[in-house]
Amino acid sequence: MKKKCFFVYVLIHLLFFSGCDIEKNDNGDNGNKNQTDIYVPYLNDISIGSYGADYVTLSKPTFLNSNNNMIYVQAYIGEDGLITISGDTVNKYLEGTIDVSSSDHTFKNLSPDKNYRIIVIAKNNIGYSTRQVVYALGNLNAIKEDVEILRNTPATDFLTNGDNNTDRVTRCLNLPTSGSNGTKISWKSSKPDVITSDGIITRYYDSMQVSLEATVTRNNIMIDNNTVSFSFTVYRMLFYEDFEDNYDNWNIESSLASPQVLITDKNFAKGHKALTIDLSNVSGGYCNLVGTLSSDIQPEYIGAYIMLTEENINSTVNIAISKNNDSAIGIFFDGRDNTIYTFGKRNNCGRFYANRWYHIEFKNINWGSKAYDLYIDDNRIGNIGFWDYISSMNSIILEGQEYSRVYWDDIFIW
Repeated sequence: MKKKCFFVYVLIHLLFFSGCDIEKNDNGDNGNKNQTDIYVPYLNDISIGSYGADYVTLSKPTFLNSNNNMIYVQAYIGEDGLITISGDTVNKYLEGTIDVSSSDHTFKNLSPDKNYRIIVIAKNNIGYSTRQVVYALGNLNAIKEDVEILRNTPATDFLTNGDNNTDRVTRCLNLPTSGSNGTKISWKSSKPDVITSDGIITRYYDSMQVSLEATVTRNNIMIDNNTVSFSFTVYRMLFYEDFEDNYDNWNIESSLASPQVLITDKNFAKGHKALTIDLSNVSGGYCNLVGTLSSDIQPEYIGAYIMLTEENINSTVNIAISKNNDSAIGIFFDGRDNTIYTFGKRNNCGRFYANRWYHIEFKNINWGSKAYDLYIDDNRIGNIGFWDYISSMNSIILEGQEYSRVYWDDIFIW
C-alpha cells in the first residue's frame, strides 16, 4: 500500500515544490504518523540553512516520529526538470547519495540562474519516506531580508488604539501577515487564550505575559533562523460588562415599583446588545443599576458607552463611580440644557445630541492627587479633580431619571 501527498507551486522565476512519499514493507506496518507504533521514518519539511550565489546548505533532516531504528538518510540535488525520483530511486542528479543522517550538507558550484530540486530519502528496514524542495535564490534572499526587517521592527509598532507599552497591552494587536519582499508571515502564540495568532486579546483579572513567534516563508520555503519572537503583557482587567446576555450581576435600586430595564438588540455600541433604562413615560422617579465589586479597588481606567434618546427634558442620566454610594468620579447628561457635565466641580464638557453613542473614558486616574483625564469620543476634555476624601471605589452606578430613555454598553474598568 502506498500513500502520496504533494503540493506544486509554480510562479514566474520563483518555484517551490514540497512532497512526501511513505512506503512500507508488507509486514503490517504503515505510514500513519498518528499511530504510536510507527517505525517508518517520516520526514519533516526540508529546511535550508545557509546559501550564497553558488551554494546552498541543506539542514540536517528531522522527523515527525521517533523509534526510527536502523535508519539512513540520503540527499540528492539536480536541475529542476531533469532530476527524477521513482519510489526510493533518484535519477539524473548532479550530486547524490550524500549521507545527511547526522549533519548538514552544502551543495556547491551551483548556478544562480537555475532552479534546483533537492530530494531527501529516509529509509529503514520497515519502509521509507521522501521530501523534495525546489528553490530559487530569489526566494531565499526575500526570506532573509524580511526576517531582518522584522527583527529590526519594535514590538510597539504592533500596538493599536493608543497603547504605547508592550508591558501594558489593553487593545488588540495589528500583526503583519506579509513581508516587504512577498513573504508570508505566520504567528504562533505561547498563550492563544490570551493573544491569538491574529492578535486578538482576551484580558483576565491578572496580567499575562505572552510570547508571539513570527515565522517568515516564501512559497512554503523555509530557511534556518527564519523566526522572530516578541513579548507582550496583556494588562489586567478589574471589571467588564457588555450586556450581551443579561444584567444578573447588577442590582436595581428604584423609586418605581416596576422600572423598565431590559437588554435590547435594537441599539448597541459594541457586540450585539446593550442595556436600556426606559423612563420616558414616567413623571417623577428614578432607576439606578448598581454593579457591586468584590472589593475596594483603585482603577487606572474606566470606560463606558452611553446614549440618550431625548433632548430638552427636565431630567439627567449619569454614570458614577462610588464608594459606599458616595460618588467620586462621574459624568451626567443634563437634558435641561442638553449639556454633559462632570461630577464635583460641574465641568462643562460640551453639548450632547440625542440618539448618538458617546464613549466616555476616565483615563490615568490618580488616587493620590485625586484627578483623572476625561475623554469623550477619543477627545481629551481636560484633567479633572474629584473629591479628596474618596480613596477607592467599590461600585459603579448607572442612573436614569424621569422622562429619559438611556442606553449603556461595554463598561470596562482596569
